[in-house]
Amino acid sequence: MPLRPSQRPDRTGAVLLMTLLLDALFALKNTSCHVSTVGTHSEPSPPDMVFSGSSWLKYHPNPGLRVDTFAFMLRFKTAVMDGVILSAEVDSAKLDSAKLSVYLYKGSLILSIWSSEKSSYGTFKQQFSCQSASETCADGRWHDINVSSAFSLLQIDVDQRSASEPLPKAFHGLRMKMLILGGQQQGALALGIPQNISNFTGCFQHAFYHTGPNQIDFLHLLKEHLDGLQAFNISLHRCSLSGLVNGSLMSKTRRYTIANSMVTFTRPGGYLLLRGWKTISRGRIAFRLRTFQKNCLLLYSSSSWPLQSRIRDLAEMKRKAGASGRLLEVVNASDLLTGTDLFSLELREGYLVLLLNTGSGINEFQTESIWRQTKSPWFSADGKEHSVEIRLIDGYLQVKFDGMENHMNLTKTPRYTFLNLNGDLYVGGLPEELRLSNNELPPQVWSAHLRKDFIGCIGHLVIDEEPADLHLEAMATWARDHVEHGCRSPSGACEADTCAPGVCDEGWAEPLCECADTNRDGPHCKQEAQILTFNGFQGIEMHLSKLPDQSEAESLVLRFQTLQKHCSLFESASAISTAPDKFGLEIKDGRVMLFYNFGHKTWNVSTKPQISDGSWHTLRVLRRSRRLEVKVDDTSLVYNISDEATMLDSDYICIGNLGKSPDILYKDSHASYLKVPESDAFVGRLSQFYINGLNVMSLVRTLPEFRNSHDHLRKIKEPEASIINAWKDNIGVSASAAENDADDILEFPIQFGDNGGLLEYVLDPQKRCTTLAFFMKTRSTTGVIFTLLASSGDFIHLELVSGMLSIRYNIDIIRGQSTARNAGYVNNTSWHKLKFGICMAQTLLLTMTVNEIKHEAPSTNISINRPVLFTRLLLGGPPDKPVAYQPQNQLENQQNYYGCLATISVSQSSNEGEADNVSEPINPLRFFKSLHNVDAGCHLRGDVWEEDTAATCRPGVCGFGGRCVQQLKTYFCDCSMSGFTGPVCTDVATTVTFSESERGCAVLEFNPLRNTTKDAIAFGIQTKHREPVVLLHITSHSNSLDFLRIEMTNFRKRSVLRLTYNMGSGIQVLQDSSTDLADGNFHVIRVVRSMSTAKLQIDSEDVLEHHSPNANGTDFNKVQQIYIGCDPTTLNVRKGAAIPSLSRDSAANRFFVGHLTGLTLNGISLGDILIGESVPGLYLKMSHALVIDPSFTPNLRQSSHLPANDMEAVQVRYNFCCRVHKKNLKNCQ
Repeated sequence: MPLRPSQRPDRTGAVLLMTLLLDALFALKNTSCHVSTVGTHSEPSPPDMVFSGSSWLKYHPNPGLRVDTFAFMLRFKTAVMDGVILSAEVDSAKLDSAKLSVYLYKGSLILSIWSSEKSSYGTFKQQFSCQSASETCADGRWHDINVSSAFSLLQIDVDQRSASEPLPKAFHGLRMKMLILGGQQQGALALGIPQNISNFTGCFQHAFYHTGPNQIDFLHLLKEHLDGLQAFNISLHRCSLSGLVNGSLMSKTRRYTIANSMVTFTRPGGYLLLRGWKTISRGRIAFRLRTFQKNCLLLYSSSSWPLQSRIRDLAEMKRKAGASGRLLEVVNASDLLTGTDLFSLELREGYLVLLLNTGSGINEFQTESIWRQTKSPWFSADGKEHSVEIRLIDGYLQVKFDGMENHMNLTKTPRYTFLNLNGDLYVGGLPEELRLSNNELPPQVWSAHLRKDFIGCIGHLVIDEEPADLHLEAMATWARDHVEHGCRSPSGACEADTCAPGVCDEGWAEPLCECADTNRDGPHCKQEAQILTFNGFQGIEMHLSKLPDQSEAESLVLRFQTLQKHCSLFESASAISTAPDKFGLEIKDGRVMLFYNFGHKTWNVSTKPQISDGSWHTLRVLRRSRRLEVKVDDTSLVYNISDEATMLDSDYICIGNLGKSPDILYKDSHASYLKVPESDAFVGRLSQFYINGLNVMSLVRTLPEFRNSHDHLRKIKEPEASIINAWKDNIGVSASAAENDADDILEFPIQFGDNGGLLEYVLDPQKRCTTLAFFMKTRSTTGVIFTLLASSGDFIHLELVSGMLSIRYNIDIIRGQSTARNAGYVNNTSWHKLKFGICMAQTLLLTMTVNEIKHEAPSTNISINRPVLFTRLLLGGPPDKPVAYQPQNQLENQQNYYGCLATISVSQSSNEGEADNVSEPINPLRFFKSLHNVDAGCHLRGDVWEEDTAATCRPGVCGFGGRCVQQLKTYFCDCSMSGFTGPVCTDVATTVTFSESERGCAVLEFNPLRNTTKDAIAFGIQTKHREPVVLLHITSHSNSLDFLRIEMTNFRKRSVLRLTYNMGSGIQVLQDSSTDLADGNFHVIRVVRSMSTAKLQIDSEDVLEHHSPNANGTDFNKVQQIYIGCDPTTLNVRKGAAIPSLSRDSAANRFFVGHLTGLTLNGISLGDILIGESVPGLYLKMSHALVIDPSFTPNLRQSSHLPANDMEAVQVRYNFCCRVHKKNLKNCQ
């Protein structure tokens, strides 16, 4: 990709010099005559051999070079399904003559050997397929075929896929007598080849023939006109399909068909991938279209490459290098300083809108006002055929529509007039991996973000006077089943039951069904939708990007059912950024309230319909810039957001809550440390969830099959596979699959640990009657479920005795116990519904109902001599401390409850019968005084604790402390805080090696600068070097003093780790003095900074924590650069270039020596950036003396089976909802 400075990181030294030269070059080009320009190359590429369909090349090997082993290697490209690639005359010890042929038949490669001498010798024939998205070798792309003989075997490689085939005995020891490339001479009989197969039409990039140690290059022979070679009608020039079309290589009928071809996009999800513009200052694109779609993507091209393709290339590169023991060089930093240029064309409300960025920023060109009340002649979504012509002229655009002309008006002259693109032009849609490519998709391309794909006809597409073969591109897997040949007449009319019970919208080739108002799914709303249940501690979270992404348009569709009148429903924001940007939904007073914040102030609006009635409701939200459309069921409203800004920064979205606050799960908490959360998380059911056009519920349903099936890629079509591949490691689902919508939802379940859990509530002593209701599940036979305690020491508690429920009480002088035998055993790990009532007046009244079976304790209607006021409710056991005035210590030595409680309701009244039954779900954790060893959620299933290894997260499933992320009926491992990688965090991650002879260092830079409220860092380290060195240093801009530094320092003959940071509260230090990092063993380091608090852990040792007493500074402001393996003060700045150099101070010459693996910052793999992965917003500025070692093997002293511990870093990626629902809890901020 050509270099061009435009809104990129500052470039220094050699990079700056290169930039100045390029600027001068482009300035010179921009002043030259206005012609269509392509990128220049310092060394011209060799030409290709172009065969016209009658061409051939004959070669007679030197008889002296003939041996019984040979090989030929070909790289070819064609768009014709049939043709002879190679034919050869061979012989063997048993045969005087035989024919070896390689030809295309219906797009497949056929290799055959045939002899007419003796039929008993038989024939050899094998069929091979090319690696092609179109499942054909005639897809217009380059393919490789290598064939080599080894006496009795043929080794055939087609596109790097190998096969060894044994030869019949008659063909052992084949020798080459004559070889013809491209077919046969005119009039010659092609033996062994079907008669209807003509000569090859296409191109050869290279063609080599090997015999023994000798290699023949046919291109070289042809160029030099050497002896031994005969050729006819072969051209030498660069090959392109358009050249095949426009030249004399195809028939006039074929050329006319391609130039006038049209295709029909029948349904959303597909796209065409064409060869588009690369580096140009002037160009022309023309086409015709027919559609009814008012909002859709037509054309898109940028300088960014699809993220997943890069990741696959990186993985393959590391795999091959590791297998061969090679080291990988870190990429040149200047190679990553490429543009983010853009050209796109979309329809908005039926009018053409173009976006162009040549390096001076995005310019938007609307051919007409999209919000106009009446249609203008520029309206194109009327089903009629319209012609479109777009011209790029030195940074400006000119558009013709049905002969009408419109020019792009710019407020200022563009600084750069060359458009630098990667050469790929997407037509009608985009692959999912490009939509989820970390800030690479500009927010201004509304249709791309909203997944509004084109439906209708496109054709007559010409790019710089070269027609595109749309019929050929429609054969690709990403277009198949979505794009058809020819322009079909509109036939998408709706019948009465086409989409019933959904809504039918008229499409083009077929109706489009909208199922969002039903609990149905599928293309025609005939399939039962996936219904998920949320219990208040469950949720769905989606990771959008590694750095906060910007959007100017969002769409959201939810169909849900709830009784809650107050709760948080949905949020999209950033987990690490300090920006207040937010798109959220809450339920307040039974109505939906919508929030938007673009960085300045929060704008909100409340809808009218009541939705907290237990019925199903459908909510739709669509924002495009400042225009907001909200619809609840049948009620629609349109708003104009009163904010100058229009961009929303976010990196996650979530519904519900995961309930994974470490302070609740793993520590004792008391009222003095906790505040009541502002609102509960969502409790209810969800059947439809679309975010920006993505069907999340369908994705959730498909993921288990995708992960658990070995041949899942064969079962899932390309567009669906693209979506799953993009999202499979970016979504977590802890919600439960609902069998139906009639069963009770077990709200806010909590689990009491086997070593004693306790949850305490404060009761109003003035209320004489208390009602407690809940569901319970256990497999224990004994244990105290709850205790009512008075300040006088009087108590009532419910306990398990031999698996049955029993009430025990001590009030005044009344003591007793009553077992509910009529309710049977309740320790069968099923849920049981309980309701317990007590009323204290002149007499004691106790009642209990178990699964609707009433049990009244005998002899409880007894007069009480003194008032008894219950002040405490203890769930999970007796008091954990002795109680004053407790008679005979009857509560001591009682076992705690081991099991789960859910849907807990506590109500009090002054008189019997006045206690209200609470219908709205109540979160018990909002009202407690203290708790100990209580877990949010219930994991008790059957006779074991969730031991379904194929579907459920469990301890130790992810190695080296990796985090298991549940995805409904499957899971995956988040290894970002483990120092490892792979499916279960046991594979060695990208390893950066720092040698002792060099001063290794790398510098990465954020552009734009970032402000973060939380940072999570993890890496593995192995070294024997004991000098104090800097491992990682993160700096801020010069006008901010914030920094974070991780270094090795000497302490009592050990090399220990020290963390130093300043977030505006002064320099803070946290040091682990117990682990010697320079012992030659492999260690994993984890660091999490949350506001002014830092946590540090090495391996599986205790987590160290430091909190700044001065809370004035809590954010890391203007984060700019990351130094890896070196100290910024050791870098001499010469003409803007940071270069490691020696200093008089010996301490300044200390550079790290050893290995760093799996270095991640907030989920971003910094090691992968060093070898080419692109993360827009974070750039490689400088690297020196570093190599990547794929064969590195760590020297482990610890087991991989470590408990998951990312020190709350999980909240950065997979526990986002904690930011909203428990943001007032200590350390959950």
